[in-house]
Amino acid sequence: LIKVGLAIQLIFFGLFILLVVYVLFSKRMFCRGNKEVRPLFVVLFVTISLLLVRTLYRMVEYMDPHGPLIKNEVYLYLLAAAPVFLCFTTYCKYPPKTYMPTPKK
Repeated sequence: LIKVGLAIQLIFFGLFILLVVYVLFSKRMFCRGNKEVRPLFVVLFVTISLLLVRTLYRMVEYMDPHGPLIKNEVYLYLLAAAPVFLCFTTYCKYPPKTYMPTPKK
């Protein structure tokens, strides 16, 4: 059941990446010519990549329950905990609110 959940998570990661790329390059969206929101997309792609690494690690880990990935904690820290920590610190350093356009009154 965990393997199925991780596979579904990978599918939705892929769909989310496609949606972000569509929004980034769409002519109708506000961010096409807006250089102010480009750092937001860079942060988004970095954190998506880190979480994708974590999800792929978890998928491989559960495919081989007696393999070296499950026996050594160093892999858990490097491939599961570190990406989440880096995502957290990235969003703390570059909060999305600062890159969003302010509403006009």
